[in-house]
Amino acid sequence: MRKILVGMILIIFFFLMGMGVLMMINQEEQRLFQAVQNHINMNGDSYVTLSELLDFEWEKALYFRFPATRQEIEQSIGARYTGETDLVAGIIFVKNGEVVYYELFPGAFDGFANSPPEFSFNPQISQNDNSNIRLFDHEDEFEVKLTVAGNYWMGWLR
Repeated sequence: MRKILVGMILIIFFFLMGMGVLMMINQEEQRLFQAVQNHINMNGDSYVTLSELLDFEWEKALYFRFPATRQEIEQSIGARYTGETDLVAGIIFVKNGEVVYYELFPGAFDGFANSPPEFSFNPQISQNDNSNIRLFDHEDEFEVKLTVAGNYWMGWLR
């Protein structure tokens, strides 16, 4: 009985450590979130394109949410994607058939979010839409704003 208890404690410990590492990796580089935050701090609530926000070159961007599969993502962007897909949402930027940057959205599906995430990305995919993927280009326009709760929000307008 004691071995089972110790085994369960070790499993829980390693699971929590893994979650912590994943959160640190994702928080290392959040270019889109930081760009939205800076844009809102300088311009207030406004409208902006992805091209105006980001300081790197890309040809197309793809938003995905769980349960999109790696195969669906790779087929849609025409490039190999090695990032996380399980229980997450994110955006991938591609240039010349290669992923140049991707960002996962904290709190989207982590199951631990007791409050709204610090940054919300709304691609305007309806609940009835079976698609868990949306492609964006340089001209796609977004509304960016600071919510009443003090969180940064970005929503697709087209």
